[in-house]
This record gives sequence, structure tokens and C-alpha cells, in this order.
Amino acid sequence: MAKQLDKHREWSLANLQTKLAESKLELLKWGSVNEKEKGIFASFLLSYNGLNENEKLFFPTLGAFGGSDFDIQASAYVAHGHPQRSTDKEDDRVRVGQVSAAQAEQMLEHLLELSMVQTGSAMGRYRLHALMREFARTLCGENLYDADLRMATYYCGIAVENGNKLDGKEMEHALAILDAEVSNIFAGQKWARENETQAARELTRDFIYGAMVHYFQLTRDFVDGAMVNYFQLRANWAEWIEWSEFGLAACRALEDERGEGAIAGNLGLVYKAKGEWDRAIELYQQSLEIDERVGDAHGMAQTYNNLGLVYADKGEWDRAIEFYQQSLEIDERVGDAHGMAQIYNNLGNVYADKGEWDRAIEFYQHSLATKERVGDAHGMAQTYNNLGNVYQLKGEWDRAIEFYQRSLKTTEQLGDVVTSANNYWGLGSVYEERDDFARAFEWCKRAMEIWEKIGSPHAKTYRAHLKELKKKMG
Repeated sequence: MAKQLDKHREWSLANLQTKLAESKLELLKWGSVNEKEKGIFASFLLSYNGLNENEKLFFPTLGAFGGSDFDIQASAYVAHGHPQRSTDKEDDRVRVGQVSAAQAEQMLEHLLELSMVQTGSAMGRYRLHALMREFARTLCGENLYDADLRMATYYCGIAVENGNKLDGKEMEHALAILDAEVSNIFAGQKWARENETQAARELTRDFIYGAMVHYFQLTRDFVDGAMVNYFQLRANWAEWIEWSEFGLAACRALEDERGEGAIAGNLGLVYKAKGEWDRAIELYQQSLEIDERVGDAHGMAQTYNNLGLVYADKGEWDRAIEFYQQSLEIDERVGDAHGMAQIYNNLGNVYADKGEWDRAIEFYQHSLATKERVGDAHGMAQTYNNLGNVYQLKGEWDRAIEFYQRSLKTTEQLGDVVTSANNYWGLGSVYEERDDFARAFEWCKRAMEIWEKIGSPHAKTYRAHLKELKKKMG
């Protein structure tokens, strides 16, 4: 309102009172707005009425953004399907889909001057106050559904594109994008899953069918191939399980067996991490049956690998090796270098557990060479951690520290809290072997803080060891 007064210095107090009264009269048409909101919205409406025609069409679509803030490109995409008036003075017709990023930026900067939007977390990002967002959504009216749908579609695309880059050369850049947009991705997924049921109840049968397919696809795609790697890096187990359950239901509604198999397999990873091995095996078997039925060789290789991981955790090493070999045969046949590198690493882990350390190192070196060739920095960091473990077992402590530190340099940079915790504990164990209990305690404490935060099933055992370390310090 202050901006409006500054712009219209000729307005008297009486003018302002009249305009506010007019705004309140206009708000009477909004039956859903309560009395308290009408007073606030009246001042908002005064600013809104001072916008040009395109800004009046653009601003309401910003109400679709439910995250902490948004960027220019996203605002242009969400507004792109809404009517915009031509900038050609000789053509005053209303057209659809004419919002470019440059136009969006210009309008956002003007809205910022009017305090209708606020600056976001970084340059080129904006946000709406909660009340202003509610005002925008009310203004959106019958176009709100379409704006929300475009918001969810846009951020699903961001999740899919960057989630698939989290195991390659572009991992660091992709992770930065996902961290910046995670609140919007969560908002988009929430909208997609909630509306798939609401639409079924409220819309006509024909519209339900068309709408449901799109909703189910969004719900499935948010988790299948999109956020799995992100959840794994950030140890977001609860969100991973919740999204996966909705994704499985969506795949069944779409009769998408391949997607169902992929999500079931990825969900098994969560239960493995939580130490719920029987549930993980059940999900992997479900995934394997689907992969075999639809002829998904890549999916079968991944599921055999996952089964190997569970049996390795259970200490059934020969069974684990059997599944790893089945996975490796498929990866070699289809030329999947990423899959081969993963299996070499896991075979190294099994042989390390069996006490065959030189054999383990041989497989780790195979894994490192393959990961380096495909540019998998994150995978290399995990293998460095494993090499640190083996050299610690062999009593070669300086080599162990070297590999833990090499791994830690990457995992801390990428925000991989799980592997970072493993490195901290590994370093603590080495210093404990050297009777440097103070340094051992500090490293192990850092690991313990992460494990307790993410709800690791091993936290209780490690906590007890940490107490023993403190006693040794005297």
C-alpha cells in the first residue's frame, strides 16, 4: 500500500478510504474469504488493481508455488499456459502461452517493487508471504487447477532429470539443484498424490479417466527414477517409504508393471538400510518376478545385486556371492559399466567379510577403474571407504587413513551423510587401534551424531562402543 501511495501522491486520505472501501466491496464476491482476511486482502487488492493486464494474469499463477521459493523459469512455465494479452499495440487480443523467462523476470521485479513478492534464498529466486499466496490462489479462481498441475509437472521434470544424474559426472551440480528445489518437489508430489483421490470423487467419469492417468503418472514419476538417489544420499527413509507406497499404487492403477518392479526394488533398499531384512527380501522377490515377466534385464541385474546385499548383511556370504555373480553375468552381457562397477565393489565387501583381504582389494581396484572410466565420483568415494576398511583390518593404518580421507573429501562435499559417517567411524577405529583414544572418540562421536539422526539400526551398538572409548580416555 505504501508503494501505491508513493506512486499516487495526489491521493488524499479520503481517496484512500474510498479505494479501500471499493476493494472490500469487490471482496464480497469471494464467499470463501473470512472477515479478517477481507481487511488484509482489501489492501492487497489495491496493489493488484494497479497492475497492468499481463501482470494481473501472471500474478495469480504464483499462488501455485508451495515450496520455500521459486525461480524465474519455473514462474514462466507455470504461467505459460494461462492467457496473456499481446504486447503488440495493434493486436489487443488475449492469447495463450506467451510468457517468456524475460517477461516473467520483468513482471517479478515489478511485483517486488510493489512488495507483492519477496526476494528468495538466492539471486533470481522469489517467494510469496503466506497471506499473499492465499490471495493469489483466490484470484486464480477456475485456473488454479491448471496452475497447480503445471507446477507439479515442472518440478517432477526437475526431479527426474537431476535424480538420474546423481551417480555420474554431473552429480554435484544435480545435487545442488535438487537441494535448492526440494521443497517445491515435495509440494508438487503432495499435490499429485492428494488430487488423484479428490479428482475421482469430484469430477465426471470422463474427466476422471483423463485426469487420473496424468495424476498417476506424476505420482509414479516423482519416485521412480527421480528422488530415489536423493533420498538415499540424504537418508530420508520416512519420505522414501511414503513416496514409494504412493508410487506403487499409482503404477498398479496405470498397469505399469515395469515401474512397479523398479519402485518395489528401490523400496527394498530402505528396509535393508533399516535392518528389516525379511521385508527387503520380500520386496526384492516381488521386483524380480515382475522384471522376469516383462523381460527387464537391467532390472533383474539390479535386483540380484540387491538380494546379494541383504544376504551379505545377514552373514550368508556364499548366498550373497551367488546373487552377485548372477547380476554380473547380466551386466556384462548388456554392457552396463555402472552395474559391473557396483558388483565388483560388493564382491570386494563379501571377500573382506570372509577375511580374504587381498581378493577383496583386487575387486575394489576393478571397481575403482570402472567407476573412474564412467566418471562416478560418488561411487569411487564409497570404494575408497571400503579400501580403508580392508587396510585397517590388515593393520596398515596409514593406508587406511589415506583412503578414508580420500573418500571423506567427496562424501562431505556431496552431502552423503551415510558414507561420511562410515568414514568418521573408520578413522575413529584406526586411532583407537593406535591407542589415540581422544582422536578416536572425536571421530566416532561425529559418526554417532549422524546415525542417531537418521535412525540407524546399529546406533545402539555403536553408542555402547562410544561409552567404552570415553572410559579409555580416563
